[in-house]
Amino acid sequence: MSAFSTDVRILTCPQCGAPIQLGRQGGQAQCTYCQAPLVVAARDDAPLQHAASPLSEAERIEGLRAQAASFGSKRLPPEMLAVLAGGPLTPERVGPMLGVWRMYCQRASAGDFAAGDNAVLLTGVLSGHFAARAEDLPRQRALLESALDALRDPSQKQVLRCSLARASARVGDLASAQTWFAACDPRSADLQADTAYRVTYATLATAHGDFRSALAALGPSPTAVPIALPSRLQAGVLRANALEKLGDLTAAVAQLVEEARALDGGRAATPEIVEASPHLHLCPQSLPLARMQW
Repeated sequence: MSAFSTDVRILTCPQCGAPIQLGRQGGQAQCTYCQAPLVVAARDDAPLQHAASPLSEAERIEGLRAQAASFGSKRLPPEMLAVLAGGPLTPERVGPMLGVWRMYCQRASAGDFAAGDNAVLLTGVLSGHFAARAEDLPRQRALLESALDALRDPSQKQVLRCSLARASARVGDLASAQTWFAACDPRSADLQADTAYRVTYATLATAHGDFRSALAALGPSPTAVPIALPSRLQAGVLRANALEKLGDLTAAVAQLVEEARALDGGRAATPEIVEASPHLHLCPQSLPLARMQW
């Protein structure tokens, strides 16, 4: 059973933060580290209920493009800036960041939408840190599922379900990946939720060798569909891989070069994305050729 199996629930201990595992149906548990008791409801895997949208597909895409154009304009609160300062997350900074993360999750659970957005952001940072070591995968899973439980907004929940789906795929648990992903909305009017859906759809299609579907989700070029800026490079690598595997090596190389040059840190981050996804065998021919040009 993988660390991301949907057959169980794994949540963070509210007292010490250690992962606690119990059955999918929930129930009572006790932390093996600090003995704190925990009562957990069954996990809700029902389709996420978004508000009905009267928008046509063209109107929805136009709205997503408008969000993409203004992405990054939000000002972060001081407590978040404090825990994010200092570059890549180091072990000594994990504790303070988890404290702020718990605060945001508690506020989000009470209906605070802005706190939910902040919880999603910190969940992503912490999740990436725990994903680096196999022994920390239960902590990554617990963090993601605990945040998923706390959030109330369907779009925010979708981002986390997509993260769980991609993490499941990374460890080879494609059945759980599909279960996490099945509840997500393919027509969200929220840019981050829509981007998460597209990137996850493309990731799962790539894992199954369905490169045409991966390309359909991401579009044939970087500007074909709106993508939230933090995911643009990941989407670009998946797109280039699909182009390469479908026989268009020239286009794959050109797009890798274009995105690496256009995005801050793109030259360093592109190989890191490939290396972080060994299960997908991304861009084996196009990446070496692209690196010779950028």
